[in-house]
Amino acid sequence: MPRALPLALAALTPIALVPVSARAIEAQDCAAFAARYGMPDVEIASVEPVSDDAGFAYCDLRGTIGGNIGFAVHLPADWNGRFLMVGNGGKAGELELEAMAPHRAKGFATATTDAGHSDAIPEQASARFGKGSMEMELDFAYRAPHETAVVAKDIVEEFYAEAPSFSYWAGCSTGGRQGMMEAQRHPTDFDGYAIGAPVYPYTWAQISAPAFAGRLFGEDPAAEAPLISAEQILALGTHVVAKCDALDGLEDGLISDPRACAFDPAVDLPRCEGAEAPADGSCATDAQVEALSLIYAGAKTSRGEEVVPGLLPGAEAIKGGWDLFVTKPADSKRPPLAHVIVHDSFNWLMFPEDRPDFNYVTDFDFDVHPQEMAAFKGKIYNADDPDLDAMTKLGGKMLMYHGWADVGINPLFSIRYLESVEARLAAQGAEDPRAAAAEILRLYMVPGMVHCRGGIGFDRVDWIAPLMAWVEQGVAPEAIVGANAAGDTRPHCPYPQTAVWDGAGDVASAAGFACR
Repeated sequence: MPRALPLALAALTPIALVPVSARAIEAQDCAAFAARYGMPDVEIASVEPVSDDAGFAYCDLRGTIGGNIGFAVHLPADWNGRFLMVGNGGKAGELELEAMAPHRAKGFATATTDAGHSDAIPEQASARFGKGSMEMELDFAYRAPHETAVVAKDIVEEFYAEAPSFSYWAGCSTGGRQGMMEAQRHPTDFDGYAIGAPVYPYTWAQISAPAFAGRLFGEDPAAEAPLISAEQILALGTHVVAKCDALDGLEDGLISDPRACAFDPAVDLPRCEGAEAPADGSCATDAQVEALSLIYAGAKTSRGEEVVPGLLPGAEAIKGGWDLFVTKPADSKRPPLAHVIVHDSFNWLMFPEDRPDFNYVTDFDFDVHPQEMAAFKGKIYNADDPDLDAMTKLGGKMLMYHGWADVGINPLFSIRYLESVEARLAAQGAEDPRAAAAEILRLYMVPGMVHCRGGIGFDRVDWIAPLMAWVEQGVAPEAIVGANAAGDTRPHCPYPQTAVWDGAGDVASAAGFACR
């Protein structure tokens, strides 16, 4: 865990990501390390010297843990004294080498894991790694990131002859869930966590396919045309923006908090006179309106109890939103991403036993299956424990971010996790639970950002620098400035605050906004 900083300097010392020492890495350095390193159950497959396109030299170490957990560690010649591990996307199955590059360029020793299975092996691709293998499921659920963190930090210490001064986790989506699982189960592995759009309620998140994509397709979303095409969704989404864009005091295409948008497709969409909707989406049929109403309302049991929250308005006309996850272009054979990601989860991962013939569109029962999934597999996959006491005692910090236009994992889930932490602190007697939670966990909601990155918002954000300042100097983050594709800037505020335009300042500059 972190080395203590002098209190008098904690707020003044800048964090400079410069090497603690320059080490020229040569082929013999990598080879010599591979020859001498040894740890039980760890097999080093290769250690190669690399100079990447940007000129950064490092040793690229690959290996396995326990025979099946693949991992990579990059050891830069110019090390900044810190370790950072990146998380996976989707169902993992590969090393996230590209995600390591920007952190490696700043001098971090970095690591990644394939989470215990390989998409390159047909029998392990997608969710098939769980077919009859609880061991691989446990690796994917939480064991592989922990085992890799332990081994990677040992490698770093052996290679540089000193332990990393601080260790960080950075991951979005599945990587966000992995990081939360680390904080809850193995808080000694990392000092700080940058958690993006986490799929932490894993069993519940799988229900997105039957709840949303299932409303627009018949038995096979991979082969059928949707009830509402991506082109029609884009056009219909303009009605949402027209109704709700100005609610935050600024007409800029962004809806700062979609919960304030009372969009009702039955009232706000032009209705087609016939049974067919035009390709341009200028009107909607009764069937389309009914499907949209169900999607916005969320999935419920027959008793009206929420199973998963509905999609929030505002992402319909944003590329990477509904067009990617829920529907598909009229002339495309590409199934919606929600289907691609979760369709075989119900066959091999979600139930106590494998169900190879289960079709989530036709077979899913909202009264029965959600609780059945959560009762058994939820204990393995769901990183929803609000108890962060162990992390807190070790000085750990969690910085979480989520795009308001995220269709891949509902933004409300991240808010609900923060609220669960606050509720637990309240139950423990905290006088100000919100303030107490903010000492260890801060959440940033990003308007217009889709899943992890992209969209029309200010999604270009350095989440690591403010996390480091919080961990290493005790400077808690307030507004964090993000940029868009045009280079305009805007502050992102710790929830429940929102960036509000001052009414006079430059709307292209963060200086024209304040957190309120």
